[in-house]
Amino acid sequence: MKFIKELSQQLEPSWWASKSVLCFSGPAYPLLFLTAWQQRLRSVLSQRFIVCDLEKQDVSALKNSLGTSFLGESCIYYLGDLSQLPAKKRDLWEQYCANYRGPHCLIVCTGKDKAFKKNDAAVVVELPEWLNQQECFEMLGLCMSSVELARCKPLVTAVFKRQGRVQFDQGYWLGFYARLMGNQVDEFMRTWLELIIPNEASLFELSGALFAGKREEFFKKYQTLKDLYPLPFWITFWSEQLFRATYFSQYRKDSRLQEAKQISFRLPFSFIQKDWRSMSPEKLKAGHELLYEIDYSFKNGGSDTLLENFYFHML
Repeated sequence: MKFIKELSQQLEPSWWASKSVLCFSGPAYPLLFLTAWQQRLRSVLSQRFIVCDLEKQDVSALKNSLGTSFLGESCIYYLGDLSQLPAKKRDLWEQYCANYRGPHCLIVCTGKDKAFKKNDAAVVVELPEWLNQQECFEMLGLCMSSVELARCKPLVTAVFKRQGRVQFDQGYWLGFYARLMGNQVDEFMRTWLELIIPNEASLFELSGALFAGKREEFFKKYQTLKDLYPLPFWITFWSEQLFRATYFSQYRKDSRLQEAKQISFRLPFSFIQKDWRSMSPEKLKAGHELLYEIDYSFKNGGSDTLLENFYFHML
């Protein structure tokens, strides 16, 4: 569990003295965990912690801030997931961060960590896609008190007994629910488990049928799953699927195979192998915009049946 040791070292203020870049890498970007990890680091470190939006901030102004220090102050800049930036801006920031040597410390996430490993002032922490039970408990132990961890154990143990493993972010989310529910294990397993840790195989079979345009197969599968999850879950699930599918299709058409491989995480195998060729980026983008409209309407009192419009658009 090398990544656990590397995370625990970051909670020691002295660890940061010789570091200019902290790069998280891996097959997926665990947004929930890394958001919580920001707060955990803030609670133990004395440096100013600055979160940046690279899509919105002016490149020249930000680079100027990163290259200068007021009265020798060293800050920690959290730059987020570089792989989600537009290609030109992504390449620019990956090159800049991979060669950065101070005076501050940058925290970034990327699937392309090779260049960072050449920088002796950078540390690359590879986060796994999946956690076993011990890894999950070790990770949660870094984020909560021993009392809270003890309260989590009955529920977390029961989930791993059934599931065997969970994805990284699911493990963190599981700990959050376990703190709230404590010993109410049976209720959680009966009511909440499928919402927190969805049946990935069934969902991606459903997604594969949608992308393949198999209307009859899709609706047959959908009838068995639709009542398991609320509308916000479906909007989030399909938004991620279409977002990844849009970029995957474009990368494949441009023969950018490395980027296509990175963005293909959580896409159905049938789409990655063949169905991307028959699904136009324009249709995928229109579907994504429709989901945004459905989400807005639902949050303002609209019916949850609006999701049917999305399915008929895609099929």
